Amino acid sequence: MIIGVRLNAPLHTEVVRLEAIDPDAESGPVFYKLLNVSFIRAHHYASSGGDTQIESSPAVSKTFDLDTSSGLLTTSQTYGLFVDGYFLLNVCAWTGEESRSDRKAFNTLKVKTCYHYQKSKVDITNFS
Repeated sequence: MIIGVRLNAPLHTEVVRLEAIDPDAESGPVFYKLLNVSFIRAHHYASSGGDTQIESSPAVSKTFDLDTSSGLLTTSQTYGLFVDGYFLLNVCAWTGEESRSDRKAFNTLKVKTCYHYQKSKVDITNFS
């Protein structure tokens, strides 16, 4: 699923709400974490003059905020520097203790910078 974020979206604008579903009714609440953010710039804007450029700098990693309990992904800056490209966000959801790998689910979101966007709700996975 591709999600859009406006280039001039105000700070703390809702981008998407993640939803992970654990079929075990007694598992407790679901928690969310943003693991990594990269920005993929289209080749005609890349500084190398032809190749697609992938940026994973500290500045890129601070472009979104993810609420650990609600799954709400919001903007944490404006995106004028991120024209003609998209972000890849690696996210994780879990129930119980974060250290238990058998209770985690992972997904990658693609967030494209654009002039208009539509809010979405993303089901990142079902726990097994």
